[in-house]
Amino acid sequence: MKMLVFLGLLFSMGFSMEQTDFVFTPQQQGGFLAVDSVSQKGLVMALFSPRREFQPVLEGNAPIEHGLFTWGGLSLDLAELGGCVQLRFKLFGSQQHAITGSLTHLKKGALYCAGFRWDGSAQTQFEFFFNSMANGVEDWQLPGLFGATTAGREYALGNSSDIDLKEVRIYNRDVSLVEIAKINKINGLASITSEARPAKTKLFSTKNLKLATVYSCSLAHEGDLSDWVLEGGGVCEIAGKKLVMAAENGSHQVLWNKTDMPSDFLAEWKFTHTVDQGLAIVFFCAKGKKGQDILTGGLKPRTGDFKEYHHGDFNCYHISYYAWGRTTCNLRKNYGMYLAAVGNDLVSAVPAGKEVKISLLKMGSHITLAVNKTIALEYDDDGSRFGPVLGAGKIGLRQMEHTGKAYYRDFTVYRVD
Repeated sequence: MKMLVFLGLLFSMGFSMEQTDFVFTPQQQGGFLAVDSVSQKGLVMALFSPRREFQPVLEGNAPIEHGLFTWGGLSLDLAELGGCVQLRFKLFGSQQHAITGSLTHLKKGALYCAGFRWDGSAQTQFEFFFNSMANGVEDWQLPGLFGATTAGREYALGNSSDIDLKEVRIYNRDVSLVEIAKINKINGLASITSEARPAKTKLFSTKNLKLATVYSCSLAHEGDLSDWVLEGGGVCEIAGKKLVMAAENGSHQVLWNKTDMPSDFLAEWKFTHTVDQGLAIVFFCAKGKKGQDILTGGLKPRTGDFKEYHHGDFNCYHISYYAWGRTTCNLRKNYGMYLAAVGNDLVSAVPAGKEVKISLLKMGSHITLAVNKTIALEYDDDGSRFGPVLGAGKIGLRQMEHTGKAYYRDFTVYRVD
């Protein structure tokens, strides 16, 4: 009887329902999603349009947060943070069970779609999509979260004056990636191209560049490490004619090359991840805020703690070119950790144990990162919003502890004339 009342309320409020598909609009505030159970597999999608430009807040300003909707214990929020614009799906309001997508900005009047897909048939896997593109995967052990014991979930739509929430769709069934793309296409949503995300088939070439070698090292001999300075603990050694790095005991590692690299350069190296997890970053154009050398200029000691590098006493760019489970490689500008560009993580798509070649090109304000000659990220720094375009400085390789062992070979930097 209770279920019949729920269903009667659902239809009386004008909800569109096709078997297990529900569509909510802003006029339908408050109530219950009337279902006998929440399926083991399903999808929530929110279509929205910003009423103004959304940008990261500048250093020293408080974050601005906007709620889009809640459904039972699931909520979707949008936040303008100090380094990025972030969409967050959270379970039961818990940061521990939050899956996020970091964005450089959102355009006024553009239509966007955030999706949250779950699969509770095994270990409860969650995926976050933004305009059909995967933005993260999490495996949380949450038995019983979805299933026959869950009946009727309260929902509420957000009321932010800065966001036009068009509709929320709940699919209480398995939804394929093909169907997600089809739904977004019907709504006129295209792939994101305004965040430096190139097509995954765009090729990288140095054919027309005039290059002169600044530094070259095979990383195959023990003496090669004399050109480098390690910050953080763990393994950093030459073994099997390659550099082996593996952080330990909660520490992370940053390995700086001692050479000052020019403002316009091409850096190339070979990288191998050995397990499907972890994060690898390259820092570049690193120089003290007053122009000091970051290794010999009397800056504060560093231990591998990430905050020392993005909110320390020097400026730099950094790119997370390998970020397992996130699907994106991000370019951030420091001091401040501002998310300047979002590209494609092409390293994670390569099987563990298979070597890839990384190419990083900086020419003036233009930055390109490529993996195996396919462009993963392109960015033009306007030299305004996040400070001046950065120039000459040090290059460093960062590896987080959960990456396990990773291998590096044939590190070379060229000056681009």
